[in-house]
Amino acid sequence: MEPSIRVFQFWGGLCVAAFCRHHRFGHRFIDELVYHHVELLRAPDLPAWDIAGARLAITGRGDAPPQEVLGIIPTELGDDFHRLIECATEIGIVDLYGAATDHPSRFLLKCLEVLDKHGIPKPREITCPLPAIVGFGEALGEEAFRNAVGRDSLPGDEE
Repeated sequence: MEPSIRVFQFWGGLCVAAFCRHHRFGHRFIDELVYHHVELLRAPDLPAWDIAGARLAITGRGDAPPQEVLGIIPTELGDDFHRLIECATEIGIVDLYGAATDHPSRFLLKCLEVLDKHGIPKPREITCPLPAIVGFGEALGEEAFRNAVGRDSLPGDEE
């Protein structure tokens, strides 16, 4: 896969999944957010992908997660979880309707900082130092998507 915002968004989703797996909590609303982030790899219609993300129970766009999710997150992890989902979401939307910037890279680095703070290894798919990206790139076809995503780093899967 060529480095792109799509790939960085996928990596941001993997960071959220790794954080939750490490701290042993999960919820279908968190899974939906992670899968939405991953889905950008193959989304042919970027505005439709953005709209779908705004309709999730957890959007990562400044609103608090639903009470049923907040209730399962240990209090001491709440701020970092919120920062992580906000930064992971921003990777894919910060440049969606404007000029290409280095902001997606900055937000991915913030995701990695949260993992590092908690002693969580970065998902194996993430290459560091982060490669330079230019725009969103092309959507992956179905076979390339399945090869890229695998299953072992997503919610509900074993490490």
